[in-house]
Amino acid sequence: MEYQITIEVSDYGHESENGERFLHAFMETHPEVGPAVAQNTDTGVLTIVFSFDVAEGANPAEAAATVFTDGAHATGLPATRILSMHIDLVEEEDRTEDREPVFA
Repeated sequence: MEYQITIEVSDYGHESENGERFLHAFMETHPEVGPAVAQNTDTGVLTIVFSFDVAEGANPAEAAATVFTDGAHATGLPATRILSMHIDLVEEEDRTEDREPVFA
């Protein structure tokens, strides 16, 4: 099962180089999760989004915590407050239902 994780942290979004630092750290530690980083330089919120597959019966929160901890530690920055963490199941879509017939 695939899950998408969104984690928001405080303070590090103020400085634009921190976004690059987080992205580089996550790509270095867990490139398989396809990390993306966004930040708000006004509020200081930095957002990390990544996704991964979890075996049936495994705990996605534990896997997410491991990925996040590894990536955040690799930034070399001191720990900061986690504002939110969302774990969303990525539903598989049957795209054939959405298609309309096309005459060729």
